[in-house]
Amino acid sequence: MTNAEKILKIRELELKGKKVNHGLEEFLNEQRCLPLLLKQDYNKWKNKRYLQYMKTKIYLIEIEKVLEELKSVDYAIFKGFIYSKHAYNYISMRMFGDIDLLVDISDITGIKDVLLNLGYDEQYRNVDGIWEKYSRQNILFYQMMTHQLAPFSKALESNICSNICLDVNYQLMWGESKKKINMRKFLSHTKIEVIEGIPIKVLLPVYELVAVCLHLYKDMNSIVMLYNKGNLWLTPLYDLYRWLENNKISYCDLKNVCEEFLVTEYVYFCCYHVSLLFESEPAKKILGILENDKGINLIRQYGLQDSEKKEWKVCFEARLFDQEFKKHFYEMLNQNGKKQIKINSLYL
Repeated sequence: MTNAEKILKIRELELKGKKVNHGLEEFLNEQRCLPLLLKQDYNKWKNKRYLQYMKTKIYLIEIEKVLEELKSVDYAIFKGFIYSKHAYNYISMRMFGDIDLLVDISDITGIKDVLLNLGYDEQYRNVDGIWEKYSRQNILFYQMMTHQLAPFSKALESNICSNICLDVNYQLMWGESKKKINMRKFLSHTKIEVIEGIPIKVLLPVYELVAVCLHLYKDMNSIVMLYNKGNLWLTPLYDLYRWLENNKISYCDLKNVCEEFLVTEYVYFCCYHVSLLFESEPAKKILGILENDKGINLIRQYGLQDSEKKEWKVCFEARLFDQEFKKHFYEMLNQNGKKQIKINSLYL
């Protein structure tokens, strides 16, 4: 089966509910695309969804304690179970391993104090399952080279999940970007949403769309992320497709917000790739409204910084399905790209 035929089969599964062959089902499992697996065979995959639901419930119980302490802080929970709720109407349709907290950089000292007082620390479990604190070098690397603090984790007494991890994001633009978003202004566009009985600050729909598109653009273009993942993942594009189908937004408001924060090309890029995979009228409308030369140029390139941008030598379908993509991608990189991968592996 060619890569193009695989995409057609995935479209059939989405639009007509037809089952795909075993090979493509394995691919969906590798991609952790739970919503399409449930469409393929609900009885076979329902237990995975139930486990994700129980894990999410445990996370919610833990995060409630944090959010209670952050009532007076401008924040938003995004991605994870919030994104799942808004895309699929259920909190457990997306597979995720952490909670993403979006804040302004001026608030991070107080947030760190709250997390430390509640038993979290900048730590991780090593390959032997033993907790290790991030080194001073690791912590500084996160702060200087990324958009977030080193992850805060805490051990849990649960057979379903042994720990909870919280990512404190103080910027939506990636660490390498010279362009920065005014997070205080961005976070003024939130609302309280009650999830499983817990009040949580979330982004208003247009701002959530911008936030998830910026995150997706980073993942699809970061040299380090592309190499570490081995190929592009279908699941984030499917999540975005379902979000667009499930949320009514003002396209005029979206255009204005994109222009205000100078992110039009990145939202265009993400919606373009959704339209390649799925029959999405919302994505097509957004492409018509946001079409711009920068966005069109980004489609042909990879790399986050201007100095590292290169033209793709493999097609989009190959980036999704080629099992040898990681090897081929590494061979495409120059010495600077390979050095960047090595440095990130040491500190992140």
